[in-house]
Amino acid sequence: MSKKTKQTKHFMWRLRQRYGIKINRKEIQDYVGLIQANRGIQVVHLETQSCRVSVKIMAIKGKELPVVYDKKRKTLVTALPQAWLKRFMKKEQL
Repeated sequence: MSKKTKQTKHFMWRLRQRYGIKINRKEIQDYVGLIQANRGIQVVHLETQSCRVSVKIMAIKGKELPVVYDKKRKTLVTALPQAWLKRFMKKEQL
């Protein structure tokens, strides 16, 4: 199994675990397409963690969620918990 496939499965698992949202691979590809097209309304860049990984906020099934995107593999890696977003916002206010 490739790293890209593992990242996609991990994203699906975390989305279900943390938010109760089930999503299929086609929907994931649609969300990746929004990131690649740089749709400012649906995707907001929060921070760059490395040369290939960044954190975005996306509306997925009606919920705004922090997600990690891998630019090299063009995959969503994980869905971060809402607590991460709260810490990030607090850090940015300092």
